[in-house]
Amino acid sequence: MSLNPIAFGEHVVEQFQRYLLTYFPIADPRLEEQVREHLSRGPGGQRELVRGPYIHLNRPFQPGPLLKDLLAEPDLGLHHALPGLFRFEQLYKHQEMATRAILGGTHTVMATATGSGKTEGFLLPILSHCLHLRDEGAEPGVTAVLVYPMNALVNDQLDRLRRMLAGSQITFGRYTGETPESTPDNLRRLAQSRDYTDEEKRAYREEHADLPRPWEECVSRTEIRNRKPRLLLTNYRMLEYMLLRDKDVRELLEGAPLKFMVFDEVHTYTGTLGSEVACLIRRLRHVAGKSPDEVTCIGTSATVRPGDDEVGSAEELTANFMHKLFGIPRAKVQVVGEQYRDFAEPPSAPYAPPRPADAGEMLQRVLDASRSVHLQEDVGELPEGLLDVAEELCGRSAPGAGDSHERLYALLAPNEIVTNLSRQMTRPLTLEELHARLRQVGDRSVASEDELTCEAMAYLTLGAICQHDDEPLLRPKLHYFVQGYPGLWLSFEAESPDATAPGEVVPTVHFGGEQRESDETLSARMPLMLCRACGQHYARVIAEDAWASEDDNGVMPIRAGDAREVPGEEETICYLTDRLHTQEEDTTAETWFLCRWCGALHRADSGRCMHEKCERVGPLVPVLVWLDDLSQKTCRACGSTKTVSGTRSAEVADVNTLAESMLSAMDEPTLRKLLIFSDNRQEAAFQAGWMKERSRRHELRHLLYVIVQEADEPLSLDALVNRLVDRAEEHRVLEVGHTQDDLKRAQMRVRWFLLQEFASMRERRGSLETLGLARVEYDGLTADADREFFGRWADAFGLEPGDVVNVTHTLLDYYRRRGMVSDDLMQHWWAWRDPEVRDGLVSVGDWWRPSVLTLHKVEAAVTTKNLLASGGTTAAQHIVRKSIRDGEESVNDFLGELWEWLQQEPHRFLEDAEITQRSAGRQSRVTVGAHACQVSVGRLRIGRASARQVCSVCRSVQAVALPGLPCPEWRCDGIMQQADVDEDHYAVVRYTQEDFVPLHPVEHSGQVEKDDRERIEDEFRKDDGAVNCIVCTPTLELGVDIGQLEMALMRNVPPTPANYAQRAGRAGRRHRIAVVMDYCGTSPHDRYYFERPEEMIDGRIRIPAFSMSNEPMLRKHTHSAILTALRRSSDPRVPEALAHALPRYIWRYFMAADSDDAPADTYVQEAPTFPMLREAVDRHSDELRHMLAETFAAAWPAEDADAVADRNLHGLVTNMPVLLERHVRALFQQVRSYRERVRELARKEYEEDRELSQEEKRERERLNHALATLRRSDQDRYTLSYLSNDGYFPGYALTRESVVARCLKPYLELQRPEPVALREFTPANWIYAAGDVYAVSRIDWFSLQIGEESSAEVRRREMIYDPDFDRVIDPARSELEGHTGGRFISMLLGGVELRQRQQIDDREERRHYGAQDIVGTFLGTHRGGRTGNVGDVQWRHFRQADLRLVNLGPVGRDREGLRIGFPICRVCGAVRSPFQSDAEIEKFHEYHKGSCSAGSTEWAALHVDFRSDLLEIGPLPERAEAVNLMEALLAGAREVLDMGESELEGFIEERGEGAAFVLLYDPMPGGSGFLEQLQKSWVSVCQRARDVLQSCECEQACYACLLTFWNQRHHALLDRHLASELAERLARPMEMTGPVPANYHERTEDGKEPESGAEADFGCILDERGFPQPRKQHRVTLADGTSTVADFAYPAENVLIYTDGMSEKIHGSPEQRRKDGILRAKLNRAGYRVVEITAAALNDRRAVDAKLDEIAVYLDREDLFAE
Repeated sequence: MSLNPIAFGEHVVEQFQRYLLTYFPIADPRLEEQVREHLSRGPGGQRELVRGPYIHLNRPFQPGPLLKDLLAEPDLGLHHALPGLFRFEQLYKHQEMATRAILGGTHTVMATATGSGKTEGFLLPILSHCLHLRDEGAEPGVTAVLVYPMNALVNDQLDRLRRMLAGSQITFGRYTGETPESTPDNLRRLAQSRDYTDEEKRAYREEHADLPRPWEECVSRTEIRNRKPRLLLTNYRMLEYMLLRDKDVRELLEGAPLKFMVFDEVHTYTGTLGSEVACLIRRLRHVAGKSPDEVTCIGTSATVRPGDDEVGSAEELTANFMHKLFGIPRAKVQVVGEQYRDFAEPPSAPYAPPRPADAGEMLQRVLDASRSVHLQEDVGELPEGLLDVAEELCGRSAPGAGDSHERLYALLAPNEIVTNLSRQMTRPLTLEELHARLRQVGDRSVASEDELTCEAMAYLTLGAICQHDDEPLLRPKLHYFVQGYPGLWLSFEAESPDATAPGEVVPTVHFGGEQRESDETLSARMPLMLCRACGQHYARVIAEDAWASEDDNGVMPIRAGDAREVPGEEETICYLTDRLHTQEEDTTAETWFLCRWCGALHRADSGRCMHEKCERVGPLVPVLVWLDDLSQKTCRACGSTKTVSGTRSAEVADVNTLAESMLSAMDEPTLRKLLIFSDNRQEAAFQAGWMKERSRRHELRHLLYVIVQEADEPLSLDALVNRLVDRAEEHRVLEVGHTQDDLKRAQMRVRWFLLQEFASMRERRGSLETLGLARVEYDGLTADADREFFGRWADAFGLEPGDVVNVTHTLLDYYRRRGMVSDDLMQHWWAWRDPEVRDGLVSVGDWWRPSVLTLHKVEAAVTTKNLLASGGTTAAQHIVRKSIRDGEESVNDFLGELWEWLQQEPHRFLEDAEITQRSAGRQSRVTVGAHACQVSVGRLRIGRASARQVCSVCRSVQAVALPGLPCPEWRCDGIMQQADVDEDHYAVVRYTQEDFVPLHPVEHSGQVEKDDRERIEDEFRKDDGAVNCIVCTPTLELGVDIGQLEMALMRNVPPTPANYAQRAGRAGRRHRIAVVMDYCGTSPHDRYYFERPEEMIDGRIRIPAFSMSNEPMLRKHTHSAILTALRRSSDPRVPEALAHALPRYIWRYFMAADSDDAPADTYVQEAPTFPMLREAVDRHSDELRHMLAETFAAAWPAEDADAVADRNLHGLVTNMPVLLERHVRALFQQVRSYRERVRELARKEYEEDRELSQEEKRERERLNHALATLRRSDQDRYTLSYLSNDGYFPGYALTRESVVARCLKPYLELQRPEPVALREFTPANWIYAAGDVYAVSRIDWFSLQIGEESSAEVRRREMIYDPDFDRVIDPARSELEGHTGGRFISMLLGGVELRQRQQIDDREERRHYGAQDIVGTFLGTHRGGRTGNVGDVQWRHFRQADLRLVNLGPVGRDREGLRIGFPICRVCGAVRSPFQSDAEIEKFHEYHKGSCSAGSTEWAALHVDFRSDLLEIGPLPERAEAVNLMEALLAGAREVLDMGESELEGFIEERGEGAAFVLLYDPMPGGSGFLEQLQKSWVSVCQRARDVLQSCECEQACYACLLTFWNQRHHALLDRHLASELAERLARPMEMTGPVPANYHERTEDGKEPESGAEADFGCILDERGFPQPRKQHRVTLADGTSTVADFAYPAENVLIYTDGMSEKIHGSPEQRRKDGILRAKLNRAGYRVVEITAAALNDRRAVDAKLDEIAVYLDREDLFAE
């Protein structure tokens, strides 16, 4: 970094604190001073909102042998040509260890830090092997596959190999989505194998010229297949693609001489991704025809350290991980960790440098001298003068021998400050710790902190530049952890230490939450609320309605709660304060007396608290109390409406401020680039879109300020629009385009901005006018305009004519600022449906209405203000009465005449208002009901502000002063005072910067198209690119080359130290000091690490966890493996079968082809089936099963071996073609539904001859766009790609087993796991992606689960909500006796259709989403598991349990008077938000009654049915215990297992009185492995949960411990004390008592009932004993209509066999056993022979033999009797 990094960081922090003080003003000087003191240095001696800076040095690695010495070892066999390929002469120790292990054929994982040379560690042995093959003249073929998690990492390695292997004759190729099919004709490449010339290298290094491609590189896919490169670079998605393509398998991978597989960043392969990659590795090895011992597997990883909960060393745990991932023996894995060197003896005697005379000046000289180095990618020769400055700093000359780096090293290495730093800073140190160590050197014991900081920075800067053995002497990085206002709290503290003594009680502000309940010495703390307009402080409390009295003193108990807490049914919100800063009494307030200890309110002060739970002696505090929610009303000090709010800053605005400050603080323009990391895609999209709009507003304000300052005279709005558009295009704020339409759109955007700036109350606080940086005038409004009018009324009111002009000016200002301006844009009633709103040209909320002025009050749909009122007082009357000295009785006459005068020619300060709106595609007028006017836009002039008037009380700003200087605001008695611009105001500093640094942010996540992401990266790399800030998800945390980067910002604390290390590692280079800022939100995770940053900076990195019993994952990989095997088959009939089943593009599934094999205009009428594929699979069934066993079962972890048992593999083979048909049928039905809806709309328009509504036209446009998209012949519609995304083949991401949200125009697809989709993809939420806001418009009945019937009726379920146990009951699955509660309808949630609503708007500081009331149910069926005890509580772990989640609607719907669910049309799937008005919902019902059918709409909940591993804990006696235990376990698991928020989820199920169960499940399709990790780490999870809960300071529960946005339905039950007690009680090892038999039942892919685990086992037993093949799932219907399905049957012999396990949920209940007995008797009477065997009995050999003998008797086969 080319400036002082400490100064940089402190500047950012200072700007951030300035922003907080600006936007959370505090009028009371006592509180303001306390806040400033907290921000500078809090009570504990550290700043409240900042931790750091922490300075951290990476430790130097232990050196290994020289490369030439390794070459000399004959047993190693390293090739002698390696020194020509590698620049370094010496290896690190860990590189040597890896090289030896790999050469010896040992599977190796290199678990070392970033920058440790892992790549060289595995390339040395691989390239040595390739060189030997070259010398031997071996046949070409892929010898090593190098797999990276991201394309950018592939490209980085490719660039390295180009320079390394040119001239080596070792061929290599990159196979990714960027690789062309054929080699471009214009490609520059070397004609033969040779190294680059010195000139080519110089041009590359100095001019950034592209190198010609070396002869060794295979550039295209065709060339890769033809030349078969030794090294193949790819990513796991593309490797999957190659294994699916016949050409790639046959010509490249089949039988390849594969010797090495390298997987980079294996610590990222956790959860489902780890499972997917593990299968991919086994398939690649099988296609190459290699055994696990024949291919050396290599993984690179960040440093891993086991946690306290993990049993075993890091080496053992890593070896076990490699065993699972690669399918190799644990004993054959070597783990190579970091080897650090002891600090070397300096080259000369140590010395203590002299203390600099001026450390600050010396630091600046060091920075100036090193500037050119910092701008270079690599450090060459040191610049002239740098060594001189270093000598002056060290107080001695550098040795004369060697080059500049050697001399600088010889100077610095013996320096005691440098040695002190290098030894002490291997862990993160604060500045205070650093100062303490530096004071030990020389005469620095009395040096100031600033001196020591500057001197340390000077040495760190030089140490980073100084190179020795190709390594920096010091590698420092600075880390700051910052948080916004977490919510301030207010208490009242006595000045005197004697609590009973009389004296003033002072309001005291606190950062954070409440005090501990047990701490009786502290006063009660209440949430602090502030008026954002005037700074008046209040406390918000919740009061009980219950009253008690003692000695005639009324007592009202209160509780503090949280600023966001909603009161209960018998509670009310109160606001209180000790004083109004206006010093005016408020007649609406009551005076009460507050007990400062417990907070109880008293009617009178009796010198003691009268509350029965307190009764402390001491004076009470007089306070003003309002039994009202002032946040929804007016501030009682200044009268501003809805300006009272909490003191928790908005995270999106906080992060934006930090980003602006970081870019502005960087003094090198080419280094003004910033990465912002977010772990949530929705947050990343919202943050990027919000910042883009806020940055555009800020930059437009800056340009507006510059234009106004430059103008010689005030400008009209039209002139200002034109100038601002030109300036905005020049500064790339707007892309104006080249057409007239583009120009009009840009002008509309800018015009709306100016109107919001000068004609809106919402933008008033931060506008240039309010800040005193611009002034609005009215052209011609002077006393000379009409001397008679102004003179006459001046005489009537005892004023001067100029005073009346000022009154008029103030009135015009008042109405102008409320939107009453006669511009076309302000006269239209904008709604989200208008294209101008969706495109972001006009930005409005749902609340927006046009505003007009009338003479008298009228009722109208638009917002109206009236000049006159017969009863009450209008604003105009109020302003005039405040201004006059005499003639109050004439005020109405004056206003009436003024109304006419303002409209008359030539004045025309008011113009007629004609309000319009669009309805059904037509423009129509809106009737106001009276003559309405607006301030004339033509009269507005905007110019420089020479002065501004500021109210002494409410701080409102006026352009002119009224006579007598009264404040014109309502209910404010302040005095206007002329004031200068507030130079300390954050916005003033920002807008007036001469070197204004704009923020140009973009989103970079999986929601952004791949081409767009690459374009963003390219722009970011450029010195003058259009992007200087990327808001990204973890996609960019790995080693992607995005150019020079000096700083990074994290929007939240990353989930793990591994994530933090990767993200922090993006900033800085080897010779520069980087600054990393981590913004800490309000989550418990973020708050924990805000107090313990060193645990994140230098914390442990866990071994990845994933599950190999993930059935959906295995199914997808077997489909791929079967396809690969069929492609390799010699059967001549297979190619035709595959060509029919898997055409090149998906349009072949629903369209006919023309003669050119392009889509014709004809759609096929039926979904295709693939009988030839079915036949091919049947013919080769045995071979395919054997292949799958070889590929998977042979190398599968023993603990998960059941997943690849033969019976399961048989089912996977059989169902492969059937499932393909289902996926294709779902696509076909989707297309057909679109076409049918288009035809229906066409019928309405042409056959019924009626015009379509605007909504129907938009729907038709979206449908046609979607059909055109699906018909394309492009990569996204490539069949293999589509089926991978659709979940048939591996997609390495969420697939159609998740819920898909699709927008038809613009075409967009988002995917979520079903449990997550149920709370996100609802009509009550907005969805954010690519800068836009989307809303759910309909449930897509044709995109539900693959292969299910596509109709709403099939999805419709009647359910019962039982409020007694807070559960949902399905009448079809449960007995109904005793159940109370109401019935309701629920719809199964499948795909949803989105509509684009608008662009993201920076006026909304929080995402628009609500907590959903979701109830869970365990449906009872599962695939078996284990049971046991932990302490006195039982647990059961089920594999693949069937679960149901039901979304009843938004939390709090009862308070809002809402019904269960959402308004839904079950014909077309259209939905509406439950928060829409009754009129809107009624309109929805009426529309669909006519458009779809009568009664088609209803209120319905949404539900999902899914399978997941499940951990059930219970029963617990109370629901409260279950809720608190569940939240404690989740909180502990997130910390111990480094989980994200949604890796594990849970719900409570009550099954009767005293029977509450905790159910924890894995929401990822197939499972991520975290549930197993939870059980393994159970004790540590419970202990961590206990510690977190006990360390919190709240009374019961808060957002720092148990409360979250998502568990709002349980907030009333959460209690950290109870949760902590339960966690401690259950911190015992989990004991297993036995297995749980499976009772799994589902439908097979062809519609039949498949085998449960017991059925499959029994079928195998019949097979082994030689029994005839029975019929499975045989249905029998008796004469009386009774029907039953036997698991197995021999119909000819009337033998029926049942293998149902007697579980409680299936056949174990007494009632069910009774019914089974009746059915058995009926079957016997009808002549059937019934054989029953339970799942548990299958483990009993004697019981099985007895049943088999019974069946043999019935079959008359004595030869089958057991021996």
